[in-house]
Amino acid sequence: MIRNPNARPQRHKPSVFFVITFTLLLALTGLVSPLEGLSAESDRGCLWSFKTNQNTIYLLGSMHLFKKESYPMPLAIQRAYADSKKLVFETDMEKMADPAMQAMLLVMGMYPPDQNLFQNIPEETQAMLREKLAKGGIPPEYFSRFKPWFCALTLTMTELVRLGLDPRYGIDMHYFQKAKSDDKETLFFESFEDHLKLLAGMDQEEQASFLSQTLKDLDIIEEMASRLLSSWREGDVDGLAAVLLKSFRDHPDIMERLLIERNRNWLEKIEDLMEQPDNVLIVVGVGHLIGEGSLVDFLRDNGFKVNQK
Repeated sequence: MIRNPNARPQRHKPSVFFVITFTLLLALTGLVSPLEGLSAESDRGCLWSFKTNQNTIYLLGSMHLFKKESYPMPLAIQRAYADSKKLVFETDMEKMADPAMQAMLLVMGMYPPDQNLFQNIPEETQAMLREKLAKGGIPPEYFSRFKPWFCALTLTMTELVRLGLDPRYGIDMHYFQKAKSDDKETLFFESFEDHLKLLAGMDQEEQASFLSQTLKDLDIIEEMASRLLSSWREGDVDGLAAVLLKSFRDHPDIMERLLIERNRNWLEKIEDLMEQPDNVLIVVGVGHLIGEGSLVDFLRDNGFKVNQK
């Protein structure tokens, strides 16, 4: 069953590690966009819905980092929120600011003193990383204790900050906070601990590939953001897939771990929600709702008429 927390944790100010953990799935997919100047009336966004015998389920594809100017959301999304009594998210975002969780992140993300990053990645990736660090004026020793996946996320965070992006204005964070304020029930597909293990659980070869692909994607992140902007606004699924799923093509094992396997697990939990009387808004990264093996794809394969709004 989807976990519902028994109590509301105390809120903390976002920290560096909050931003890193919030970008868990961004490094590989380039899932960022400034989205300045959204029009609530004319823009479509990425929203799907389907009806069951008991209720209506809405699926909202989130961009995890926005700017304050990105709001209000398109009217169809606002109406879906108003029509839903329950909201479901990938994980409990309040826990991302919990010092205990941040400590867990550090333990998972760093080598012991007798090991270092540059011993554990191929020479080609070492060269790309050293070049990237040199351009940013960052001494390599600052990253030497980081595992490849943690290094990738830290570099991504640095680039996103440079672009002026803020996870506090991400669509999922926006609706998470709004649901709390409006006393709507919030549910989660995964525990935060499991969320962290998505990347920390990769083997050494997968981590090295993840870092290598991240370094390549960072070179074109601004171009990717611009394309994502227009595609998300228009609800252009093919356009989004061309950008978001591009990095996965040469890494099918990582795609299976980060997207498809999780979608299968979430599908079982969505089936539980279908038996409940209340309408539900599910807010997950838009990469989970597009392409083969997406939640939308799985639901349609199971006979549900999932329509984009």
